Amino acid sequence: NNMDYICRNIVVPAKPETMPWRNDKKKILDAEKIDNNLYWSAEQYRNPDLEHGQLKEFQAAGIDVHSISADPKFIDPENYDLHVADDSPALKLGFKNFPMDNFGVRKAEFRKIADRAHKEYQKFNPEQIWGRFESADATARASKVTIHTLFGAKVKDLTTEEEKSVAGVGELAGIYVIEVPRDSVAARAGIVAGDAILAVNGRKVTNVAALRRRLKRAKGKTVELHVVGAKDRKIKVEVE
Repeated sequence: NNMDYICRNIVVPAKPETMPWRNDKKKILDAEKIDNNLYWSAEQYRNPDLEHGQLKEFQAAGIDVHSISADPKFIDPENYDLHVADDSPALKLGFKNFPMDNFGVRKAEFRKIADRAHKEYQKFNPEQIWGRFESADATARASKVTIHTLFGAKVKDLTTEEEKSVAGVGELAGIYVIEVPRDSVAARAGIVAGDAILAVNGRKVTNVAALRRRLKRAKGKTVELHVVGAKDRKIKVEVE
């Protein structure tokens, strides 16, 4: 038991996912307790009827049983006020509001450094993250995203800072794994949502098109994929 106690959190990534560390199945199974969390996403702000498939999958396995997918009702997220309203469903799960300036970097000299870094590395508009006032160009970019099926999994070109962060890669290149059905070839090989595929047989692939070309030439053979996520690993898959 790793004594992880992950309860009464609010998690809001761009897509309906739970947490990046979900990729590490052993860490999940060894946790002391994972429950009473609230999950939402930027996509669900735009489409509230969108189901949270990953949460349902874990609940079917007896994990996060009492957790829910619902709008947390933040007070003013665009301005980083993440207190929740009095009617927020998170409060019924045991979440409690706390001061927004009373966590993270505390020392004044370190806060100055953190503020500079935040401005330098923030590559997104807060309004886009919360999905409420997306700019026209952001909407246009989103409409151009193409989802592919690879080894039974849903994948796309790795193109966003969040995908890069979730997969733990150093550049915007590779193939990002969105969803992996349980009975798929990808699942049996050990690939999970949030992973990124970076190479085939030791040769770098920067997007889905490049990966497909390599796999086409290897039809009927077994290839080695360089996959990163919670773990950096090599996976062998037969190309049908």
